Amino acid sequence: SCSVWDRNSNVVAVELLNEPPFGGLADLGDAGKVRMDLFDFYSAIMLALEADPSPTRAPLAVEDIGGTILNPLVQAVAAVTGVDAPYKDAVATLKRWAGRGQLIVSFHWYPHETTENSLKEYIRGALFLASMFQSPPIWMSEYFNSQEQTAYFLALASEFGCGAVTYWHYANTEFTKTDGWFR
Repeated sequence: SCSVWDRNSNVVAVELLNEPPFGGLADLGDAGKVRMDLFDFYSAIMLALEADPSPTRAPLAVEDIGGTILNPLVQAVAAVTGVDAPYKDAVATLKRWAGRGQLIVSFHWYPHETTENSLKEYIRGALFLASMFQSPPIWMSEYFNSQEQTAYFLALASEFGCGAVTYWHYANTEFTKTDGWFR
């Protein structure tokens, strides 16, 4: 029932699959529909949760392949041609969850060049993907910058349209008593 979200105010959402792998390499025909299958997988989880007599109240976060975001033009071409676009039934399920305020589109930003423009373009792609599902909030759930740039890009991502931003490489070293995520 995803109850961890109910008990912890710091939990943004329940992410269904972090950095979904690109699959189907043994068969190029299967590789061509990997995104379709991924969103069908998300839909199947949501349908199973809807069938549970104990309703899930937590928002669910979904990511595209590898946590990346495709360029909006590539996504538009995929949608028009039907190549690698999510199945209509899966889209309907994700729209239903978005309509209830229980869907978030999550993505990671690890650019080759950390610039305002690269962030803006990446967020445009995330907003385009979200628009397929009634425009739920987008969440930049992972990114990494130098210590000097972290706060700047966190704020900028919010200004560019992210509903939530989390800095991936943060560790509370006072709690762990180490320089990492371990005790």
